Amino acid sequence: MSEQRSVGRTVFVLTRGARACLLIALLLLVFGAFRLVTPIDIQTTQGPMFSCGSGLRPPTDAFQKNVCGRLSQGRQVEAGFEAGGAVLIALGGLLVFGSSRRDERARLAAEDGESPLYQD
Repeated sequence: MSEQRSVGRTVFVLTRGARACLLIALLLLVFGAFRLVTPIDIQTTQGPMFSCGSGLRPPTDAFQKNVCGRLSQGRQVEAGFEAGGAVLIALGGLLVFGSSRRDERARLAAEDGESPLYQD
């Protein structure tokens, strides 16, 4: 029999806690983006809804600005806090739970034809 050689590598794998924190952070980031792009509607005293744009597209007309006030700026601030919270959860999860290291080894095919992987 010929000498067996192996090739190895070290793989870093996130732990379950770190993966869960990254998932929560991703969901919070998606929620912040949703809050930023959804339209802002307010109920008027006569009954119909009045459109105040969204966090990304605040009202530009003077009448709309007077009616809506700072609702779009509030949505921008909320989305910013949600994005910041997502970053904190992701980094905190990585720092607290971390990753694990694992060594993987693979055997090379023998050149003399002994291995079933080596064929002419």
